[in-house]
Amino acid sequence: RLMTYDYETLSILFRRIYGRHYLWLRFGVKISPILDTWYLSSLCDLFNIYGFIIGYIVCSNTIPNCIVFNSADGTNVLGCGNSGGIGGTPLRAISLGMITYMRPLLYENIAIIGCGGVGTPTDVEQYLACGSSAVQCGSIFMH
Repeated sequence: RLMTYDYETLSILFRRIYGRHYLWLRFGVKISPILDTWYLSSLCDLFNIYGFIIGYIVCSNTIPNCIVFNSADGTNVLGCGNSGGIGGTPLRAISLGMITYMRPLLYENIAIIGCGGVGTPTDVEQYLACGSSAVQCGSIFMH
C-alpha cells in the first residue's frame, strides 16, 4: 500500500508520532505523484496540522505501476511485479505542477524538495521558480 494515497493511515502515523511526544523530531515525507488537486489540498491541510514535526516534503516519488519494455526483445525490464517505478524526465512536469499547487497551501516552515528529471541547471531553476526550497538530483547521475 502506498501511504501517500491513504489519508487515514497518514493521519494515524502523524498522530502516533505526536502522541509519543517526539516534538523534538522533525522528519521528511516523500510523496507519490498526485494528480487530484482536491486530495492534494487535503494532504497539505494534514501536513500543516503537523507542520511542527514535518520539516520537509519531497515531491515527488516515482510513478508506480508503470511498465517499460526492452525494445530489443520486448521483455518487461521495469514495472508491475518488479521493484521501482518511473522517474526522471517523465516525472518532472507532474512534480513541477504539484509544487506550484502545494507551495501556497503549505506553511512556510515546511520546505519542499523538488525531484524528478533534474539533469540541467535549467531544471533546477524551474523547480526553484515553482517554490522548491531545494532540489534533489538523481537523473543527472544516470547520464
